[in-house]
Amino acid sequence: MSIESFAPLASLYLVGRVHIAVALARLARVLDFRTIVVDAQATFASQERFAHVDELVLAWPDEALEGRLDARSGVAVLTHDPKLDDPALRVALRSSARWGAGPPMPGAWSVSGPRASARPTWRAFTGRSACLSEHKRPKRLP
Repeated sequence: MSIESFAPLASLYLVGRVHIAVALARLARVLDFRTIVVDAQATFASQERFAHVDELVLAWPDEALEGRLDARSGVAVLTHDPKLDDPALRVALRSSARWGAGPPMPGAWSVSGPRASARPTWRAFTGRSACLSEHKRPKRLP
């Protein structure tokens, strides 16, 4: 006797068509995630650049994510532009998405010494709570 599962794949929504989204989408596919890239600009979010993703959505990220995120969803916000990132994170936090991550908080980069090293503080959430991952303090976004 064998059992087959027909549960849908978990989805990874990548907000932003930046270079890291290309590599992250490939990794997510290897891990059996359904990959969706969301960006408002068709210039770089092209079918040629993202031929390996399941879906390419050309729309404002917050509008594209609204109503699409469920308990099998993850969100990676990668644009590094607050006017795109913040609304997308707000939608993700109000949804039932299981996890997500966003860009470094403003002023989170630390530089010291002649060999400067930068270390960002990423915004991350699981379930409905957001936290600064470096400090592990709960913080709700509006």
